[in-house]
This record gives sequence, C-alpha cells and structure tokens, in this order.
Amino acid sequence: MAGRLKTAPLAGITAVALGLGAAAATAQEAPLPAGETPAQAGPQPGYIVDGVRVGGVEIGGLTRNEAVRKLLAEIVKPANKKLSVRAGKARFAVSPRSAGRAINVRYAVRAAYNFGRSRPVPVGGVEVPLPIRVNEKRIKAIVEARAGKFDRPPKDASIRFRGVKPIISKARFGRAIDQERAADQLTKSLLARRGSAIFPTKRVKPNRTKAPPTVLVNRSAFQLTLFANGRRRNFRIAVGQPAYPTPPGTYNIANKIQNPTWFPPNSTWAAGIAPVPPGPANPLGTRWMGFDRNLIGIHGTPNPGSLGTRASHGCIRMSIPEAEWLFRQLEVGSKVVVV
Repeated sequence: MAGRLKTAPLAGITAVALGLGAAAATAQEAPLPAGETPAQAGPQPGYIVDGVRVGGVEIGGLTRNEAVRKLLAEIVKPANKKLSVRAGKARFAVSPRSAGRAINVRYAVRAAYNFGRSRPVPVGGVEVPLPIRVNEKRIKAIVEARAGKFDRPPKDASIRFRGVKPIISKARFGRAIDQERAADQLTKSLLARRGSAIFPTKRVKPNRTKAPPTVLVNRSAFQLTLFANGRRRNFRIAVGQPAYPTPPGTYNIANKIQNPTWFPPNSTWAAGIAPVPPGPANPLGTRWMGFDRNLIGIHGTPNPGSLGTRASHGCIRMSIPEAEWLFRQLEVGSKVVVV
C-alpha cells in the first residue's frame, strides 16, 4: 500500500504463538505454572480451541474459515461504516477505506489457531490482538481537503469611500482546522474502530482589529480628513492651481521626511530655481509625506494664507503645526484618497 502506514500494536502474541508448534504438540509437557490449564489433548485438526477471542469476538470451536467469516461479519463490516466527524458546527462523514484502513483478520486467525497447540490457553481465555493499519498520506489528504472547505480566513478592519462618504468594515475572526491534531484524532478513531471523531479547530485573529489611519482629500471643499481609531479630524488645506491641479485617485504614503530639502521639479515653472534647505523659507514647511506616484504629497507651508485656495503645483498644503501632527499619525503605506 502506498504511503507510510500506522499499525496498531500486536501486544501479547509471541513468536512461539505464531509458529506451527508441531514438535511442541507431541513433546511431553512440563508442569504448568499456577493459573494455567493444560493444553487440550490432541486438539481437533483445523479447529480453534475454546477460550480464544479476536477483537473481543469468541472464535473457539470454529474452523479458521468460519472464524474469518465471523470476524468479517461482526468486526470488519460494522467497522467499515463511515465515521461521523465534527469540526466546529460542521459535520461530515469519512470512509475508513478512503483513509487506507486495513484489518488483517486472517493474520489474527492464524495466530489464534496456534493457541492450545504451541502453548496453553490461560485461565479465562486469551485475547488475540487484531492488526489494524491506516495510511498516513491518505489521512493527511482527507484533513487537507476538509480544511479547504471549512477554513475561513480572517478579515481585517478596513475603510473605503463612496464619493466622500466613508464605508468602514469591521474586523472578523477567521477559523481553521488544526490539521496536525485532526489527523491524529482521525488516526486514533480509525485504529480504535470508533464511529466518530472530532477535528479540533482554532480561531484565527485578524492583523487589524481597527481600520488603519486613512486620509480623504476633498479638493472642492479644501478639506483633508483623517479617519483613525474610530474618529475623524478635519483640516483646512490648499490644493493645486487650475494649471497644475491635484490629480484625483487612491495613493499610498511612500516616504516621510522631517525637515525636508525642497528640490525644484523638472517643470518649466521651476526652471532656474535652486534647492531650498530646511528652514523658515522652505516651501515644504517641516514635514513631507510623499505619495507613491505623480510626484506629489502632503506637506506644511510657511504661507498659511494660501489655505482654502488653489495655490500649489499639485501638492496638498497644510499649516505647519497640523502637518507635524498628521505626520505622527500616518505611516509608510497609509492610504490617501483624493476626490
């Protein structure tokens, strides 16, 4: 059988019990220890002696073929019924055969036949273990397939916009089958011939339980709004001039710079202008929050009188103190939506 096999232990069967024992059956018997009865004198050929059980089923007095048929009817057939498996509130069935379970009845009967021949039957009879094995690869595949139907990924809290209206989605925990423990539980149920099993499950925590800080820029209202920690805060801003409008779209903060140096862009309006180092005359103020495209961003301005107008060359201006405050709230990767 393909794959690695797990087998239930065959405790109690010795090498002597598995041999034919023909010589021992004819030799003169030594005195037996207390608690044992003599082996049946001349056990009937082809028949299992009384007091022998396999898997809890009495098979003494039967031929080997009769014992095989009895064990198939009383153990194997009932054991081949589908297992009822529960994972959380979900229930489903697993076929033992699909898990590669095999019950070796004939092997157990051969071992049982040797009792009373190669060794005596203990007082109260003897229980011959029933070899059972399963296929670990098949069990793993069953668990993985079920997890694919059961598992639900967690959902992070998020925020999006319909126009200027924010739509906030709450976080949701996910769920998942603990595959390693589930495979172990299924294996134990199959080897013990139990009719049910439980797949352990676990909750999967989302990465964000609150929506990340997000900025909405409303150009027509000259307003920037920060949504963070379930609250919102509005700021007066300036946006791009009609000749250099602030382009709408969804951006991410790509870089954050304290006390930036202003470098003139490659544009006709900036021709001949030299870079401006940090200081009171710097057109970026003291903070720069650059977007991931269009060479624009949010920054402070030393000209607060321009706020509430179309005054920039595409960037979003704020007062210097408010830009410094916003700088602390945002992180690289924060979303900025411009409408």
